[in-house]
Amino acid sequence: MSEREEHLTEQVLEAYLNGTLSSAEEYLAVDAHLAACAACGSRLQQLAGPPSAELSALKELVLHPDYRRIEAYAQGGEAAVSARVAAHCRECPECAEEVADLRELWALPNASATGTQERLRDTCGLWVRALERPLTPPLALPDELARKVERLLETRRFPRIPGRPDLRLATPGTMQDAGNSPAPARSVIVLVSPVGTVVMEARPVLRWLRAAESRDYRVMILDEETEEEVAVSPLLQPSEDMEQMEWTPPDPLPRAGREHSGVYVWSVSARGEDGMPIYPDPRAPRPLFQVLEAELLEELKATTERYRDSYLVKALLYSEHGLTEAAAQELEALASANPGSDLAAELLAALGLGSESRPSGSQPPSPIST
Repeated sequence: MSEREEHLTEQVLEAYLNGTLSSAEEYLAVDAHLAACAACGSRLQQLAGPPSAELSALKELVLHPDYRRIEAYAQGGEAAVSARVAAHCRECPECAEEVADLRELWALPNASATGTQERLRDTCGLWVRALERPLTPPLALPDELARKVERLLETRRFPRIPGRPDLRLATPGTMQDAGNSPAPARSVIVLVSPVGTVVMEARPVLRWLRAAESRDYRVMILDEETEEEVAVSPLLQPSEDMEQMEWTPPDPLPRAGREHSGVYVWSVSARGEDGMPIYPDPRAPRPLFQVLEAELLEELKATTERYRDSYLVKALLYSEHGLTEAAAQELEALASANPGSDLAAELLAALGLGSESRPSGSQPPSPIST
C-alpha cells in the first residue's frame, strides 16, 4: 500500500484491526496514514467500537502484537507505528527481545567470507540460514523436525516416508505441456488434479481443462490394483465460457490401509461437436492418486494445526506424506511472501509440480473429510 491522498477503505481498516494485512509494509503505510488523517482515525475508532476500560487494560496486558506489527516496529521505529505498539514493546520484555533479535538479524550482511545467508519470510517470522551458523527458526520446533527443515533448506530435497509409493510417474510429454496451449486450440482433455499425489479427502474434487468444442463429459475412477470401476459420473455438460470443469464422487473412496492400497487412476472422456471421442493426452503422466490412511490423516491434521503459522513447515509435512499438491500450495504462498527469492522458487520447483498442474485459485485441502 502506498501513501495517497484518498481515505483508507473500510476493508483496509477492518484488516488493520483484525491483524490480517498482508505485509509489514502495509502496516507501516496504514499507520502513517492514520497519523496524518483524523477522518480515517475516527472511522477506525468507530469500527473498533467503544471497549470497556477493563477490557482495554486486559488486552494491553495479555495480548502481544502479531508478528507483522512487531516486524513493522523493528523496521520503522516508534515514529512509524502506532503509539500503542511502541508502548507495548517498551513494557513487554518478550516483544522487546523479539524486536532486538529482528534488528540483529537484519544487520547481518547477506554474504560473508565463509558463505551466504538465506532468509525466508514466513507467517510465523523470519527463517535465517547461514553456512557458518545453524538455522535460526522463528518458532519452537522439536529437534527432529528442526533438522528436517534445515536439511530441506540445505539440499532443496523434500523427505518422504519410507514405503510411500511414488505416484509422480513422469513421461516424455507432460500434462503441463498440453495445458500451456491456448484454450480454443486445445484438442485434448488436460487432467489437472489430483495427479501424482496423495489426497486427504475421501471424496476428492477431480479437475480438468476441457477440450475445445466438446460436450458430454464423463469421469471414471478405477482401482489401480484391480482395474475395477469405483465411481463413474453422469454425463456432464460444460457452459460455453467454461474452461475448467470438476466432479466429486458421491461416495467416499476406500482409504489406504492394510488390506487396500488406496491408489486410484482416473480419466475423463468427451465428444467433439462432430461426435468423435476426445481423451486426455496419452503422453501425460498416468493420473494416479492415493487416499491417505485414516490414522495418518488424524496425525497430520494435528501436526499441521500445531504449525499452522508456517507455510514452510506445513509444506514439509505434506510432502513427507506424499501430498505434493497441498505442499505446493503452501510453497506458492511462501513464494508470494518472498518475491524475488531464489530459495522459495527452488523449493517449489523441487516438488516437480508447475502451477499448470493445479487448479487456479485452489485452496489447501480441508483435513476434515472422511
